[in-house]
Amino acid sequence: MLIGRERFEEVYNTIKQSACAGGACTVLILVAPDCDAVCGCHILTRLLRDDNVPFKVTPVAGYGDVAAATVDVADAFSEIRSVVMLNCGGTVNLEALFGGGAATIFVVDSHRPFHLRNVHSGGRVVVLDAEPLDAGDCPSDGEDLDGDFMDSDDDLSESDEESDGGDDDDDEADGDNSDDGSRKRSARDARRAEKRAKRESQDAAGARKRRVRAYYDGTYDGPPSSALLFALGEGVARSEHAELWLAALGLTFARGQFRIADDAYDDFSAYFAAQLRHVDARRGPLARPSRAEGAGPGDAELAVPGRGYQAPPGTVTFEAEELRFMLHRHWPLFDAMYYSNYVAARLSVWKADGKRKLQELLAKIGLSLEHCKQRFAFLSEAQRASMKERLRDQGPAYDLDDPFTTSFHRVSASGDVVSAQDAAAIVEALLEGHALDVLPDENAPPPPGALAANGDASAREARQRRAYDRKCFLKGFWQAYDACLPDDGALLAQGIRAATLLQRSVVQQAVSMVEKKEITTLRHFRYAYITSATSDVFAKPLAVRKLALFLLGVHQHNGKWAADKDKPLVVLAERRDTFLVVGVSSSRGASKNRLAHAFKLAAEHIKADVAHDWFDSAVIEVLHDDVQRFVESLHYIMQHVN
Repeated sequence: MLIGRERFEEVYNTIKQSACAGGACTVLILVAPDCDAVCGCHILTRLLRDDNVPFKVTPVAGYGDVAAATVDVADAFSEIRSVVMLNCGGTVNLEALFGGGAATIFVVDSHRPFHLRNVHSGGRVVVLDAEPLDAGDCPSDGEDLDGDFMDSDDDLSESDEESDGGDDDDDEADGDNSDDGSRKRSARDARRAEKRAKRESQDAAGARKRRVRAYYDGTYDGPPSSALLFALGEGVARSEHAELWLAALGLTFARGQFRIADDAYDDFSAYFAAQLRHVDARRGPLARPSRAEGAGPGDAELAVPGRGYQAPPGTVTFEAEELRFMLHRHWPLFDAMYYSNYVAARLSVWKADGKRKLQELLAKIGLSLEHCKQRFAFLSEAQRASMKERLRDQGPAYDLDDPFTTSFHRVSASGDVVSAQDAAAIVEALLEGHALDVLPDENAPPPPGALAANGDASAREARQRRAYDRKCFLKGFWQAYDACLPDDGALLAQGIRAATLLQRSVVQQAVSMVEKKEITTLRHFRYAYITSATSDVFAKPLAVRKLALFLLGVHQHNGKWAADKDKPLVVLAERRDTFLVVGVSSSRGASKNRLAHAFKLAAEHIKADVAHDWFDSAVIEVLHDDVQRFVESLHYIMQHVN
């Protein structure tokens, strides 16, 4: 069942009322490992906590974790009445996955298209979306909606190719007016009518199959889940600064991941800014802070006009001109520009000419090399104002024609000002454990072959590695969860280190791949390998996707992958015994990407044993021995799906 935002209040009341039926924990929240889902989880749990509704949050790395969670839900004695899935579940048949049980499954998922069985569920599955699907775009309910929409395309037009048997007329003379001739004519008429009915049935079945295939033809992204849950909070009149910040943070992450178009980002930002003004108006004039200029180190002071006092922790403000320099408040300004996607892609800063242009630009906007070693926040008020004005004038000459973007700022408990762009980078890095403290030695997995003396060594080693990976995943998830509302100074510092480490690795790896010409171009896509000897940073899907998007940006801005040269990019990153395959397209948001379907078909074509467990269906894991055949098969498949 698909629910539009006008019924979000009804959905929340259903969850709340089902919780009142018993005293135990009745709400299970399954959260995918991405910043948008984590922000959405924050918003939802704040609502539930305010209404004294017991809940349990379970991070899930893939559908294997979801399947494990369904065991408890399907138990006849389970107290769970509501399962909320954040950025997971929308694209698979949840009735089949969950099986029995009395729990209602609520889905808030930005991945599209939704599985049609979820859309047409009788109420067991409730999918939340900004707007209901257009009936013209969504096939109606039917018995053919239960399967996996990415099943093999054995014959795309089999119903059209079935022989209709023709209208073979008997060559018997029609002149016979006897009763026997009449019976023969009646039999022929009946056969013809039966054949016509069969053809009409085949035509209808073929048309429906084509419509279903058109609906599933390519993956794309809808509104961020955090934005939908913010709308749910609005429906029950619970939108404050924290909820606005979390929604803006999820939106910023979606934009950085190419999951929402720039114009959609601008629309959401304008809407959140308007809602922020409404929240401040309800609080009264003393609660309407504006960003203070020259507030000192960290931009820590946000002042009310005419008063100049430091805004309290948790204050959120809208910034109309946020610099597109990554983490520029938290590391040297030169590094913030050099490693930012926006500057690096346009100037090719790793080349001698690009670095010269960057230094020349810095001089023209009035910054010495000494100033460039400082953070932006440590420049004087006059220097910052002058720099912005000169950057606006000089930037277009260096292809930096739009160096500012809209954003939101939040004051942390330590008084630091954190932008949504910075927080999104921090949460993204922490989620995949790029700066995790080393776990105790007893928790570390054994080195390969350490258990060789035991007959079941391989199985034991695999179990220990899975347990270790799960511990690392959970630790990274909860650190990222806490960093969404960054009030812990130590965690914020750790997140900044993780984000800068990840971004340096992305740029350095991309430069190496470009200079060594390691990207291979085929007719319908490009691909490149990353070996584990090169870097183990890229053993996680978000990091690989971040690298692929950086490469796309660089080559699109230098014109080499623009217009008719534009192709999807597939990056294959080596892991222990497998390659993690991540595909990205230059399209944003609602534009369709056919790589996910092609990955599934390519693996089936070579009968490879793969893991297709991630919620992003354009991520797949292939064994070392199969990876070359997989690429060849993908080349073959892409010729037929394009």
